[in-house]
Amino acid sequence: MKTNVVVKMVVIGALSLALLIPLGMVSSLIQERATRQSEVIEEIAEQTSGAQTLTGPLLVLPWKRRALRKEVIDVWQTCGAEQSDEPAVVALAKAACMKAEKKPGETVAVPIEREREYFQEGELVVPPEKLDVRTVLDVGSRYRGIYAARVWRADDVAMQGAFAIDLGALRDDANVTFGEGYVVLGVRDPRGLPRSPTLEWGKKAIAVQPGNPQRWLGQGVHAPLPGFDPRKTARVPYAIHFELAGTSSVSVVPVGRDTTVAMASNWQHPSFDGRMLPAERTVGDAGFDAAWRTSFFAADLGGAIAGKEAGPLMASAFGVRLLEPINPYQQTERATGYGFLFVALTFAAFFLFEQLAGLRIHPMQYALVGAALATFYLLLVAVSEHVPFADAYLAAAGACVALCTFYVRYVLGGWLRGGSFGAGLAGLYGALFAVLQSEDHALLLGAGLCFAVLAAAMVLTRKVDWYALQTTVAGEGGPKRPGSVIPPPPAPAAS
Repeated sequence: MKTNVVVKMVVIGALSLALLIPLGMVSSLIQERATRQSEVIEEIAEQTSGAQTLTGPLLVLPWKRRALRKEVIDVWQTCGAEQSDEPAVVALAKAACMKAEKKPGETVAVPIEREREYFQEGELVVPPEKLDVRTVLDVGSRYRGIYAARVWRADDVAMQGAFAIDLGALRDDANVTFGEGYVVLGVRDPRGLPRSPTLEWGKKAIAVQPGNPQRWLGQGVHAPLPGFDPRKTARVPYAIHFELAGTSSVSVVPVGRDTTVAMASNWQHPSFDGRMLPAERTVGDAGFDAAWRTSFFAADLGGAIAGKEAGPLMASAFGVRLLEPINPYQQTERATGYGFLFVALTFAAFFLFEQLAGLRIHPMQYALVGAALATFYLLLVAVSEHVPFADAYLAAAGACVALCTFYVRYVLGGWLRGGSFGAGLAGLYGALFAVLQSEDHALLLGAGLCFAVLAAAMVLTRKVDWYALQTTVAGEGGPKRPGSVIPPPPAPAAS
């Protein structure tokens, strides 16, 4: 009885496709755990304070202009009994009655031109001439179960500089009066302010109040400036100090005509993002240190501030995000993408052993080894939630290689063949780990690995006559399966 090689290949292919089901289930589990981690980070941010964006400070000067405008109103008069405090109105009423031939007692509308007082109101939003921001972030972790969120705290955020007050046409307009001005600072999540900020306005200490009257800037704080006359002051130095806490990231909107920002932290894995990268930065084992420099010429924010356009203003923000050094779920998800390749390579190795060495390997044995390979990814995601990813990978790969080597020793009929198979599988896991660790060259390494395996298979089978390959079951004169030799019957007893 002979077994067709093509049929065996079809069965192996079907088993390979069937193993996509457990691989897909593991991938879904990874996504579920990653989603839960993101939810935990959001929950911690909701219960503490979230990512922070600082906008300001900005000087707001409310103004009011008195003006007169002429308008025509109808004054109703009774013909024959005209009366008014203004003689001109009485004369006009009599003339109107005569012109309209009104009888005494009839009414007539007399159009009278008058001047009426009204007021124009507005706000002048003045950006600082100079804005210098300096702070140091102390990064830590908050846990909920096995999940962690990165939180940071800045004991002193220092903003200082000066306002050059340009009132434009309002300065010499005698009909313009200025109301009480105030300084406003936008803070994305004010829950990150554990205590009230302090403001030094010139040589005065100004009390800072909660709330942001400029709603287009979002949430924040403000400091009223009682008695401040912008007409009498051309330039005012300022300094703001406050504590701030948040999660994930911190950004600054460069509202100054000239803005400099300096940040330092103990976090070794920053991601600098936004409209502008740091002009100077150093990243090492002790953390990072970065500095930005920009101006209105680069950001072009003058029109956005004058027009109170929050969109362009917030789009110009830059800062730093606190990246996870290695996200185990992302790494495991990437590893799962190579799962089918591992199964295909392992089954191909089995098939070559079977055909070239005269072995017989049952489809169930193929399936059990494939299930062990799929279980590797489940072990990897489970262990990586508790230990560093490299240690989790070593443990999961070691367990899978040991199990497969032990089992294949009996399938292939010897420790030499089983050990060779285990060494090859360990080499594949080592190559996969190198691919996962090299984000910049992952595609190159993965393509190189596939090419190398394909080349090895082609070299090993270059002289095989696939049409002539046939496997004969034991008992029909063909090669016997190692380890399945039937012992001879005992010799008959001598009579």
